[in-house]
Amino acid sequence: MARDTKTFQQYLDTVQRLCGIDVLSTDETEFFTAFFDRNLQFIWQQYDWPFVCAVESRTPDSNDVIEWAQPTKTVIGEVLECWRDDPFGNVVPRSIPYRLTGDGIQFFSGASYDPTYVWFRTRLALSAGNVAYTFPYDFFQYVCHAGYADWLASNEQTQNSAFQRGVAEQLMLDAIEIWSRQQRQTSLRSSTKTHGTEQSRN
Repeated sequence: MARDTKTFQQYLDTVQRLCGIDVLSTDETEFFTAFFDRNLQFIWQQYDWPFVCAVESRTPDSNDVIEWAQPTKTVIGEVLECWRDDPFGNVVPRSIPYRLTGDGIQFFSGASYDPTYVWFRTRLALSAGNVAYTFPYDFFQYVCHAGYADWLASNEQTQNSAFQRGVAEQLMLDAIEIWSRQQRQTSLRSSTKTHGTEQSRN
């Protein structure tokens, strides 16, 4: 069974209640859409959430490049690591030096492997105000309270906004803590050996 999700409409309903608004105007809906997309993108990037990250084997092309989007493959949003060995195998995976270009993951001449195991965060598609848009339920409380904080700030309620922003950040940290405890069973970051590379790591 796939991981549970929430919809953009559920987000709108919740922030509407938090703000005490009877009916959202068109302008308010546009504001909350902008708040949502920004806050979702923020929490998406704050942790290696296993449900938005993947490890897939890829074959570099003749120019030693793995393109961002390859046929039948998941589109790569953010590269976290590249290995010559399967990180879920019975050996410590060996990192491969790389740099990122407009075309994709560029390996140094003679340093690419077939297959190369790429650990990456998937590309985030924003809501664009679509009420049926779905996102991981783990992010729901954060984006709702962060959106409420943004609305308060836009209405010059600075102190209340700061309080709600703190609530949102604590909700995010709580979610990260839950997943960190679960990830102890297989931590990709702690199982890697990092060699010299021109690409910075998180």
